[in-house]
Amino acid sequence: MRWPSAVLALTSLYALFLVIRLPAAVVYAWLEPHRGDITLSDVSGTIWQGQAKSVLLQGHRFEQLSWSTHPFGFARGCIALSVSASLDSSPLRSDLDYCLSGQTTLSNAAVTLPVSQAQKL
Repeated sequence: MRWPSAVLALTSLYALFLVIRLPAAVVYAWLEPHRGDITLSDVSGTIWQGQAKSVLLQGHRFEQLSWSTHPFGFARGCIALSVSASLDSSPLRSDLDYCLSGQTTLSNAAVTLPVSQAQKL
């Protein structure tokens, strides 16, 4: 009785280790058919905490993207991230929730823009 329980526990721990260490570049490659109009370059780190050198999203180029995943978002049926990047050398950061319901929420957004760029908005 103890032997199968030990094997199950060790297998579960190993699977958890693999998920924790899952490279973001591998996940990005797997998601290629579903990415839509988003392109990342030089993806590194893990799915939990990683970065990309640049992001092209709907014609806008963001630089130095980094993210940190909040595991408690899964309890709400969401992928919860804190993201930061720069757009035309202007830093921006925000929290992003993408939920199974299809709802995407951007909160706590902060951006620093020169007045000349802010006037274009």
